Amino acid sequence: MIDEIKRYNLVDEAYKRIKDSIMSVPAAEGQKIPSENELCNALGVSRVVVREALQRLRSEHLIVTYQGKGTFIANPNSYKKNPVENPEEITLDFKDFKDIMDFRSALEYSAINLAISVATDNELKRLKEVAEEMENCCDDYKQFTEADYKFHLTVLEISHNKLFPAVLESFREKIEFCLNSMNRLNDSRKWAVSLHCEVADRICQRDAKSAIDLLRKNGEYNLAKMQDLFPPNKN
Repeated sequence: MIDEIKRYNLVDEAYKRIKDSIMSVPAAEGQKIPSENELCNALGVSRVVVREALQRLRSEHLIVTYQGKGTFIANPNSYKKNPVENPEEITLDFKDFKDIMDFRSALEYSAINLAISVATDNELKRLKEVAEEMENCCDDYKQFTEADYKFHLTVLEISHNKLFPAVLESFREKIEFCLNSMNRLNDSRKWAVSLHCEVADRICQRDAKSAIDLLRKNGEYNLAKMQDLFPPNKN
């Protein structure tokens, strides 16, 4: 008797092919994967099959999804311990976290556009040095967060707009809490060093668009990664 072809066999095969594709990409964390439609077309299967395969990958923390922004390759090691199970001093929900990160990004994008025009060569050199300092703090997430915050503060300082760093400093406690929450994740700090060095390089090349694009993609990935690790929204 000929056995019926089970739909879950398609899910298994789709899961395997997507996983193999993810695992074959070096330094892939944070990169977007194709959309559901693109995966359906590439694999020749239905959306239902693709969604089941993606859900399996999510359950293994190989990918994370943020609605409206896409699905990103994740690092399963980041989820070995919940980094915010004992929040330090400030209790935030995910909406609070997102608001703070959006606020910081808005300041930083404007500062980068200014910095590429007005920053001196010595100031750009200082920015690169601050990014490189982060590598020396990878063993201590609190020291790393201090270096992380210093990097973003330096971006604002080299814009020559005195209000930008002053505004950031007024929210320092909350911003450092958000950075701490991300930097406590296993394996996150080495990945962050690479990203910050790359952003610094783009700014030093006076390429604002490329630097901002990198930060925006990183921000979307961080939102996708962190959304399930914060308490549900209060409202």
